[in-house]
Amino acid sequence: MKPSWKLLVLLASPFFISGMCSKEPEPEPLPPDHPNADEYFTFRFPGHNINVISPDSVSYGYYNGARNVIVSYTGTNSHVTYMSYNAAQSAGGYPGEYLNILTGGKYYVSTGQTFHVIVDNIGAIGQDITGSYSGTVRDSLGANTYTVTGTFKVKRQ
Repeated sequence: MKPSWKLLVLLASPFFISGMCSKEPEPEPLPPDHPNADEYFTFRFPGHNINVISPDSVSYGYYNGARNVIVSYTGTNSHVTYMSYNAAQSAGGYPGEYLNILTGGKYYVSTGQTFHVIVDNIGAIGQDITGSYSGTVRDSLGANTYTVTGTFKVKRQ
């Protein structure tokens, strides 16, 4: 006796229905672009939505009258960033110099001067510097490029 296709469909239907009716897991909510923290450095690119916030380290330096540097890292060093741009210490838009990100055990680096920094506010020494950046990074193998965006808030030194 050969099996009936109707019987096979009937027997297999619970598997199809359970697959269609099962609830998809809720996506993990994105961290806020402007965390409620004293200092922060965020970065967003496909698969990476990270906020490094105090008490993790976010620090600012100003060197040789032109280079602004923001470095951030978590206590476990699972996320490390280095960003620099050349500009006077004033609000405005500036071309980026370097952007390096270590996350998930992989390095991502700027592809030349292909990112832009916007400084929204620069307070006096001991006050906040706030802003954002956007541009392009490539993986350490040079195989893929990604659009990256982020925000920052650091104490001016």
